[in-house]
Amino acid sequence: MFAAFALFMLAAIWSLPGFLVQDSPLYIYNSHILLEGLRSSSPFDQYLAFDWTPLPYWGAYALLMSLMPVLPPRAADQVLMTLTSVGVASALMWLRWRIAGWQGAAVVVPLTIVLSINVLWMYGLHNFLLGAILYFLTLAYWWRVRESLGATPAVILAVLLIAGYFCHLVSFALTAGGMIVLALVTPGPNLGRRLKWTALSILPSVPLLIVYSRAMRAGGEAGVHWRNLTNFFSPAAWLTYVFRADVATIHNYAVDVPGGRFMQGLFNFPPPSRWALIGLFLLAMASAIRRSDADKAFDKAHRGWMLLAAVLLLGGAFGPDDLGPAHGFMRERVVFLGFATVVPALRVRLNHPFARTGFGLLLLAAILQTCLFWDYGVKADRLVSEFMKAKPYVGTGNRVAAVMVNTGWEYRTSPIVHVADMLGADNGNLIWNNHGPALYYFPLKYRSREAKVLSVLTGIRLHYYDFIDPEKKVVALEDYRAMLERFHGDIDVLVMWSSTPELDAINRTWFEPQPRFEGGRVKVLGRRAQ
Repeated sequence: MFAAFALFMLAAIWSLPGFLVQDSPLYIYNSHILLEGLRSSSPFDQYLAFDWTPLPYWGAYALLMSLMPVLPPRAADQVLMTLTSVGVASALMWLRWRIAGWQGAAVVVPLTIVLSINVLWMYGLHNFLLGAILYFLTLAYWWRVRESLGATPAVILAVLLIAGYFCHLVSFALTAGGMIVLALVTPGPNLGRRLKWTALSILPSVPLLIVYSRAMRAGGEAGVHWRNLTNFFSPAAWLTYVFRADVATIHNYAVDVPGGRFMQGLFNFPPPSRWALIGLFLLAMASAIRRSDADKAFDKAHRGWMLLAAVLLLGGAFGPDDLGPAHGFMRERVVFLGFATVVPALRVRLNHPFARTGFGLLLLAAILQTCLFWDYGVKADRLVSEFMKAKPYVGTGNRVAAVMVNTGWEYRTSPIVHVADMLGADNGNLIWNNHGPALYYFPLKYRSREAKVLSVLTGIRLHYYDFIDPEKKVVALEDYRAMLERFHGDIDVLVMWSSTPELDAINRTWFEPQPRFEGGRVKVLGRRAQ
């Protein structure tokens, strides 16, 4: 069953050349810049510099940097996409085996599939998902050595935790916290020894946390915020807030879905997350109704896993949206690891109608999720292929900005938002849409404040401009005019996606009226000779 779903996912990732998740172009392009920076001279040296501070988020870049010398950039990205989807599901099934054995494992296969095709993956949050794999590996190893913890296991745990830190801070923190919860709650002898060596394994990471906390304070004001909670004292508002942390629903209810009756029916059907939640509830009910002595013994031995899953799920559901504008958080990350932690703790036999119905609903959720996965891949392939027709006309060694208008569509994430970075993945072009180096925790930094401002404007703000809503259109156009008036001298080539007559009129002030290339929704403009 697992292999059937995994092969279905792999077929989409590897057969659709334009199947990009939202942040994939950022990872590909910045890995290219990092590799170029290791040489004696780089076309990016004037604008970008390495930041060797030991901050998180190196994991995915280190992996791509090891792959790109032997693979084309897109193939290296496909390896990363595979590792953070099918690889996450495989690691989760392995965790299940290490903690609970194979008995009843078929029940959780659909849940691992739904979790692996999640909105975090669609956003392209590869560093966090690599950290999630290390969460599974670290907790599984701790579980295996929990009664024999000593110096050698503590060193191995410390290495795993440090590797997790260099992937993502949230997954690292939840891994360390998970070890503490399991150490406190899991029954067994030598509690004091277990706690001591668990704490000592975490200790080597403390200096890294101090470094990060200093960088975080320098990056901007930090604090917890419930930005999407409309009324703190309203139960209805809290219910809406909780359901917004849906990590499995990848499609967007706010748009009309084009296509035939099948796709419209698929999008109008209750989302896979709804069926998965009902299925899990029925499985829990069946588990509570029929419990053998062996099941009760299993529950007692694994109560730490159940408690950890409950803490993560409640923390993600009711926790803050972010830790400040410069820091982000995404409580969906916590919810994801909460549901993943259910997998090794779930022990159900399909000998009760509730259990069989629950399993059937989980299977339905997995089938729906993989259908949506393929639909996204096919549509992303079309969009990206259309945009990439511009690449031969952008040239090499140029400073390029792309204006991405109307990037919203049927899904919560869009491959077109950052696709402009693909225009510089192998040709020395400086792509201003690359906003990664403007972030304090990124391994690259812009050398000048002006470059940082321009990258933020093109990489973050422009694709959020609303050129359709009449009330917002005037402001958006004025912002765009001001941006070009200030920075047109730093842009050699301008790429337009879904341009409008008003934007074209503004562009003609500084860029050639005749496009170098125009096809479909994309056009390429060169700067006027001064």
